[in-house]
Amino acid sequence: MKRYDSEPDPKAPGDPLKGEGKKELKARAQSFEQGFEQASERDNNFDLAEVLLQLALVLGSVAILALSRWTLIVSALLGIAGSLLTLNGFFLLVPLG
Repeated sequence: MKRYDSEPDPKAPGDPLKGEGKKELKARAQSFEQGFEQASERDNNFDLAEVLLQLALVLGSVAILALSRWTLIVSALLGIAGSLLTLNGFFLLVPLG
């Protein structure tokens, strides 16, 4: 029964992320959970950036066809915002919420 609570890896007895006991499996699960949370934060940035960049592309095309300067300016601003969100997705400088 004691083996189920803690069974460290014989090759790395001091590493709590290796082994097969409850204690080691819990530590491994917590490390995966932290990685998942960080990936989720990045995914939110990338999803929003994708939407803004697609809108910028469509509005830019419309601006060219309609010869509308203000639509082109809005398109450029959306493109800049999408680019900034893409960078934020990689570096997580500003949390979105």
